[in-house]
Amino acid sequence: MSDWRKFLDDVGAEMSVAWNTFTHQPGEVMICFVNRYLEGLDGIKYKIKHRRGVVEARTTPEKYCVTISPKSFDPIEIYVWSRMSNAYKKLDNVVPNVGSKKLVRKVLKTYKTHGKTELHPKNKPIATPPEKPAPAPAAGPSPTSNQGVKPTPKKDESDLPQTQVDRPVPDKITKEQLKKIFPAAADKYLAQVADELNADLKGYGLNTPLRRAHFFAQVREEAGAKLVANEESLNYTPQALKKFKYYKNHLAEAQQDGRLDAPKIKGKRTKPLRAADQIAIANKAYAKRGGNGDVDTGDGWRYRGRGFIQLTFKSGYEQFHLDYGKLWKDAPPDLIAHPEQVKDFPYNIRSAVWFWVTNGLPKISDEGGSPEVVDKITAVVNFYTESYQHRRTNFVVSDAAFK
Repeated sequence: MSDWRKFLDDVGAEMSVAWNTFTHQPGEVMICFVNRYLEGLDGIKYKIKHRRGVVEARTTPEKYCVTISPKSFDPIEIYVWSRMSNAYKKLDNVVPNVGSKKLVRKVLKTYKTHGKTELHPKNKPIATPPEKPAPAPAAGPSPTSNQGVKPTPKKDESDLPQTQVDRPVPDKITKEQLKKIFPAAADKYLAQVADELNADLKGYGLNTPLRRAHFFAQVREEAGAKLVANEESLNYTPQALKKFKYYKNHLAEAQQDGRLDAPKIKGKRTKPLRAADQIAIANKAYAKRGGNGDVDTGDGWRYRGRGFIQLTFKSGYEQFHLDYGKLWKDAPPDLIAHPEQVKDFPYNIRSAVWFWVTNGLPKISDEGGSPEVVDKITAVVNFYTESYQHRRTNFVVSDAAFK
């Protein structure tokens, strides 16, 4: 199947994604062999190894993508046949996502030329030169429009008229744009964030206003008006804890660990009678999921959500650390041994960019600015969230900021 759009847009797979995410199962992986223009390549001999076996075939113009349904998170090995060395050449491994589908394009530096038969120069007919050179073409009409320059009446300090020319602004994210989305954040901090992203907008999948609007709509919900990458809150009531598999099977512990609210006074919520035991909740709810150990290891609390798009689970931290060099040149700290650093700049924004790129969200953003597209991205970022409507509202604000 080479229709990668259908692969990503399969609405019927939403429940499967939810189940796989909940049970920590790998999602499907589609691997496409393309040229640098992202056009499908034909005649590429490939071999793909994974836990379930080996797939070996040759691409065609109609079938240049391969769909794998892995049963584990073991790396998927990819090889292509090299005519130069007359042997298979190994490409970078692919690691499945937790729950969600993953589209991977392998850009190959290869091309095919088709033969073309032409007459030998001696056999070509000789064109008879004209007796007189052709006359020069008549001059075209003078432009009558302002050619993109729109004078705006304005006066200077001496109260004299001046002309201010409207021209396109540089293709960069500015702190003024971010201020419209994060009004409570400090200007200096917003400038840092803008500079961080402007370093490689294309590589980060933020090179169009629409992509930026979708990205920051999600970040606004996760980081708030102050753009603060707080660590994940697990302040759940006993009833809310029942959505986790662990607490479904341990209802008494849900009552023990959950937040106990006091009765409302005149319809207003008061201070809770008992705070939620968030450490216990994280360790139990996230045990044996996403590479985490059992409850006693403390991995659930250690690798809870952090960053602008909450990086969660040990496998998430490990994959971010492993892929770091693909997007940035500097060496990161040991984020597996010190995961708390992900909430600090610049790793809070870089972890979000990594998630954005790795999950193919720039391409989904290109589908438009409809609420359905916003919901589609939200489902990848946080499938179980109750904030779908909030994120649609965020998109409207974010979209206006980049216009």
